[in-house]
Amino acid sequence: MLLHKKNVARAAAVMLLLACGAAITAEKLQVAGLAVYTDTGRDIYVAGLLTSDGQLPVDAQRVAPPAAMQYRIATRRISDRGLSGTILLQAEVGAGQRANDQVIDGLEQLKSRMKGALRSGDQFEIRLTAAENTVFSLNGTELLSISGPDVFYYLLQGWVGDSASALMRDRLLAGDLDQDVLVRYESLIPLQDRVDAIAAWGSAPAAVAAAPAPAPAPAPAPAPQAVAVAPPSEQTVTARAPAPQPEPEPEVVAVEDTPVEVEAPVETTVAAPAPEPEPEPLQVAVAEPAPEPEPEPVVQVDPEAAWVDTLDDREYQRLLNEYIASVMIRVFKSVKYPKRAIKKDIEGQVELLAEIDSSGTLLNVNLEGPSGHSILDDAALDAIKRAAPFPALTPVAKAEFLADEGGSTYYMLVPVKFQLN
Repeated sequence: MLLHKKNVARAAAVMLLLACGAAITAEKLQVAGLAVYTDTGRDIYVAGLLTSDGQLPVDAQRVAPPAAMQYRIATRRISDRGLSGTILLQAEVGAGQRANDQVIDGLEQLKSRMKGALRSGDQFEIRLTAAENTVFSLNGTELLSISGPDVFYYLLQGWVGDSASALMRDRLLAGDLDQDVLVRYESLIPLQDRVDAIAAWGSAPAAVAAAPAPAPAPAPAPAPQAVAVAPPSEQTVTARAPAPQPEPEPEVVAVEDTPVEVEAPVETTVAAPAPEPEPEPLQVAVAEPAPEPEPEPVVQVDPEAAWVDTLDDREYQRLLNEYIASVMIRVFKSVKYPKRAIKKDIEGQVELLAEIDSSGTLLNVNLEGPSGHSILDDAALDAIKRAAPFPALTPVAKAEFLADEGGSTYYMLVPVKFQLN
């Protein structure tokens, strides 16, 4: 029942993914070639080479636009660095020369716009548009566009170049599509919630070199507290003009028969001095001590993670493959092909999900991909338990296999293939 619900959800996601793809471009492409890319015993992705008419050109290394390389993720989880390293190393091997700055810079920009690991069912695509530009997208959401076709044609060498893996090149260019691989290719569809999550990546602003953050402005000093000191009553003085003395009355002297004119006294107005303004109350500023600055939080830097960040994608992928190979060798040496399965010519592949800690101790193991034969499934489970503990995780292995929720738990997919000679 659970499997049926997942299939229904994936079928619904197909329609949603097609709608998202139409939003990116109206260019309709058809599958011209298919292959499964396997590394260190693990199926990493199913490769689909797409052209406008579903036909392979005479020169597959220079397919006419529009065209696309589609990576449908088959492994449980692969980090953005793991995918970038895989694409880069394949291209350099297939082309027989190291990537130029445009390719390296493009992959660096791509990683900066990816917000986490890729999961089984994700569809990562590198498209050569009709306008001959290179566009990277994930689950229908465009992540990066690079002017010109050179990056696309260089990365295509990883699949069909003269020095590319014959298993990839021959199958992609076979002309006839392997029906089993086609069924698997079409079944690798992201669920709707995954499509929505990736759409949020594309809505984020493009990553650019961050300008140095401005120094935080100092906290404003607290306003001084004003303390009004009331002046004593003696400090307030009202100036009054002295009262004018009365003018003496003019003395009248009577003189017979001689009129005498006496001038009337001239009234003189003396302006009183303007009263001085009352002094304003004294304000005394009492300065409070400046607050102690809060100590900056101490950022703990993981030296291992910092070291991993200094690695380029080539070195990252090389070190990762070395660790995976060391685990695979231990498991393969512990596998015992059941005699009953040999007698009945039973073959198959089992995928086990090992939960381990940083020391390599096996904490738990689950049957991630059964073979369809319980006898082989049980033999694989017994083998991985006998092979444990594994080598202690290297810094790169920790970065690649850390659980999505973080912590100190790591998950590693271990395939065990039973095949009769």
